[in-house]
Amino acid sequence: MRVAVVHDTLNPCGGAERLALYVIKVLRELGYIVDLVTEERTMWDRVKSLMHEDPRSSINGEIILPPWRKLPTIYGRYLEWFLRDIVGFTLRLKRRYDLIIVTKQLLVPVLGDIVYIHFPDFYPGTEILYYPERYLHNTFLRVYSLPSRLLSKLLIRVFKSLKYRPLVLTNSNFTKSFIERWLGVTAFVVYPPVGVEKCQPLARASEREELVITVGRIERGKGQHVIPAIARETPKVKYVIIGALEEVDYLQHIKRLSRELGVEERVKIYTNLNEDFKARLFSKAKVYLHTMRYEHFGIAVVEAMAAGCIPVVHRYSGSWSDVVSRLEEDIRYSYTDYSECADIILKALSSWTPEKAKILSAYAARFNYENFKNSFSSIIIKVMSYFK
Repeated sequence: MRVAVVHDTLNPCGGAERLALYVIKVLRELGYIVDLVTEERTMWDRVKSLMHEDPRSSINGEIILPPWRKLPTIYGRYLEWFLRDIVGFTLRLKRRYDLIIVTKQLLVPVLGDIVYIHFPDFYPGTEILYYPERYLHNTFLRVYSLPSRLLSKLLIRVFKSLKYRPLVLTNSNFTKSFIERWLGVTAFVVYPPVGVEKCQPLARASEREELVITVGRIERGKGQHVIPAIARETPKVKYVIIGALEEVDYLQHIKRLSRELGVEERVKIYTNLNEDFKARLFSKAKVYLHTMRYEHFGIAVVEAMAAGCIPVVHRYSGSWSDVVSRLEEDIRYSYTDYSECADIILKALSSWTPEKAKILSAYAARFNYENFKNSFSSIIIKVMSYFK
């Protein structure tokens, strides 16, 4: 049987892209023929270097759909959705496949038998959640984005009126609550697989520094710009930010803040690193700080725990509700405002022990590939039996 896995592009090599590749891997292990459908030709050498494996052996073919080039505006998303989901796939390719799985949703889910929604960020107003500094005090942007909010609201209303309902999967109970409230569909949680196996040996490293590590794409929505201010309040602590470079001007903004606050020697930023270098830094750090508000799940949080780092996360996130909140009290730390972070980080640093590192690593193991494979396989088998 032939399956299409639809994703806009694998080249960012973030959590959503890893999920797509693991979905393909499970499908091939179940014996299906899998085509990858994207909007941009995959840079496989980049994917391989960042992910430590070459997934091409799992893919039968790669099909490139328009628009090929994304428009750098919030309205480019609507054109992208129309060309990919409506024109490119539904009208041209849909009949070729027995099953369609969408692992990166652009707007309302009108394509796919199974749709994995990382977060319904097409819902009107979500841009203010991620970029409050940009939108709340910028009248031009609020006016500019008003037609987008109205159009999204209309599309969601049309979606709710349709009989079509894909099987919706998501990454956390946190995200599930938004999907069900905003879209009116039932969502099922399938935790994304995390490469905990390669991180767990790092938990045995007992000689650690007063080091806090943060991992995530360098972009405004990730919130790394708060780290220089936190560093100023914790003068004996070093900070390392690791992530694929998405926004050059945001990177320069963080560096400028570090210089202005006099912490540039203690706040280091590394972009587009390979996994080996990241692993070495994990083995030296005591604390992992996740700066993103409304994080959907947080693969990097689980990786850091597997490596023995104590996590500090935003309380309003999937990282807290589905991961960190379930830890023992003396190894779970969260904040609701960035002004709290300095004191919380100092407490977490002082509480780190090799024994706690082992506990964190053992807990993180539940998010491994095998558990994901078992969950996802059972869903695929049930869906395919229904089609028969």
